[in-house]
Amino acid sequence: MIWSLARVLGFSCLVGTACQRAQEVNGVGPYIIGKTMLADGQAAGRCIPSGEITHCFGMEDINLGDKPAQVGLYFAGKDPGARLMEVAMSVRSCDFESVTRALERALGTPTERRTKRHLWTRKLIFVSAALSERTCEVSFVDSKDQARITELKAGP
Repeated sequence: MIWSLARVLGFSCLVGTACQRAQEVNGVGPYIIGKTMLADGQAAGRCIPSGEITHCFGMEDINLGDKPAQVGLYFAGKDPGARLMEVAMSVRSCDFESVTRALERALGTPTERRTKRHLWTRKLIFVSAALSERTCEVSFVDSKDQARITELKAGP
């Protein structure tokens, strides 16, 4: 099963109606920032520790716009109880207009817009979307991780 963005971001949509926000966004699909544990990532994909962080990949794709996105998870530590701190999604052959529309439907108007980069500052998460015609990179980060947020805001 591939998750749809409206479903995975805590929104419900009925045919013929606009999406209504069901709850504050705090993750993507089955991956909840600060709650999903490394053990969950290990069960869903392959994980490799690197210093203080463990990166998991090979998860089930999640649709962003009308394209499947590869999912990477980053955990704060190597222990099976380490908490999820970032969900990184990558869409190849990206239709950045479609991805932008999907994110705006789910998250509202970006807090900040730059050329090909949209940023959302929410209560529980920070979202960075680097959009191009070749690849779209979208990161959902714990709102408490100021170092990573600063890095994403600096962007390329």
